[in-house]
Amino acid sequence: MFKNILKSNYSWLSFQEVFLFIINYSLVIILARLLNPEAFGTVVLLNLYTGVFAIMSSLGLDKLIIKDQIRNNTKLSALLLGVLMVAFVVFIIAIIFLPLFLNIYFEKSELFLKYGLLSLLSIITSALYTFSTALYIRDKKFVKMAKVLIATYTVSFILVVIIAYFDRSIFSLLFKQIIIAVLPIITLLYFSKFKFKLVFSKAILINFLSFSKYITLNNVFNYFVRNIDYFIIGNFFSSGVVGQYSIAYKVVVTPVKMIVKQVDQISFATISKFTNNREKLRQYYISNISLIAQTVFPIIVSIIFFSYVIVDLFFDSRYDDLAMIISILSICTLFQSVTALVGNMYIIADKTKVMFRVTVVLFVLQSLILLLGANSNSIFLFSLSYVCAYIFVNFPISNYFALNTFNISILDILKKMTLPIIISTLVLGSISLVVNKFNFNIGLNIVLIVAGVLLVYCIVNKKIQKFLGI
Repeated sequence: MFKNILKSNYSWLSFQEVFLFIINYSLVIILARLLNPEAFGTVVLLNLYTGVFAIMSSLGLDKLIIKDQIRNNTKLSALLLGVLMVAFVVFIIAIIFLPLFLNIYFEKSELFLKYGLLSLLSIITSALYTFSTALYIRDKKFVKMAKVLIATYTVSFILVVIIAYFDRSIFSLLFKQIIIAVLPIITLLYFSKFKFKLVFSKAILINFLSFSKYITLNNVFNYFVRNIDYFIIGNFFSSGVVGQYSIAYKVVVTPVKMIVKQVDQISFATISKFTNNREKLRQYYISNISLIAQTVFPIIVSIIFFSYVIVDLFFDSRYDDLAMIISILSICTLFQSVTALVGNMYIIADKTKVMFRVTVVLFVLQSLILLLGANSNSIFLFSLSYVCAYIFVNFPISNYFALNTFNISILDILKKMTLPIIISTLVLGSISLVVNKFNFNIGLNIVLIVAGVLLVYCIVNKKIQKFLGI
């Protein structure tokens, strides 16, 4: 089963995510050269506010469509209309409270009002994007979805670069967010078989809200858990520091998302079909963790050792703290990547209430640790506090409560992480020592890094295949 998935869906999703990885990295680099760190920091803070409401507007619609395999056009139309109604109400509420948020984070808040309003458009686009992608994931039409997204992201990339070149302001970053959401939505809906009808069903909407209430509450609190670092540094550090921190996080997280996202999309659609076979589900989940570890870890470990190469190659002297922040946050990403699938396990086990309670606890504990880090007035110590909070609090608690129902222990996860981490550290750490000792030029550094990563892949793949008996 797993090999068949690899031959079809994973191959196309891999191509899609590699392409989107190149697009996203290129946009970050181009916009970082055209704009300054303060612009990135400002948009990050605006997006913090918008993100909370955007999560409320989607209401976990994609999970319901995929889990229940909803194909009835009338029911889908009623669900979409209901979500859009909720999104519009949420949009109005967000506009009302926007000035209050701006007063907290910006001294001259009236200057940022127009940018805040542009950012709030993500509330509507988030709900529509969630719905449109769910139609393809439900039917495992990953090939068709990949083709649509590759085409639309190419057009989006060209438009964003043109706008940024002529308008080197915060507007360029906000335009990037809007166009990268709108074009895929239009094309995905156009090429799907869904035909919208103006249908309102109170019964369907009530049933949906009953399903989504704990998922939505959990997503909101989980949003704060994932972004509490930005809320805190926005109060303790300048926009320039926030901008460098956000760019560092993008550099680290983008390659992880490229791989984990496709595993998440396929795994949820697959495990939904054998929820009653716990042993089969357990084996499938652990196989996914193995796949993530052996694929992601060599990349992340190379970023830890060679973050300065990325900064020297793509950024300038304005980003003087960037390399160290990237290396620190990369440590955390190793654990985030193998925790990304736990939300699906809560839903499969019908433990969304437990998921919500766990997320609330994590939010409180992580906030306390990050506040201690922020009081140091050092972005490096703050980054370390974020890593410690995730590894010693978020990782064990999230995995324990999500996986114990399926007889999966944290030790099972750690076993799958150990070999890729050890091999990656030994090989890439040795290359780092050689590079630092002989002070090679940047071109030779890149060749050695690529060779090291490929060597790790060969060793890790062979060992894991032998271990799993594949």
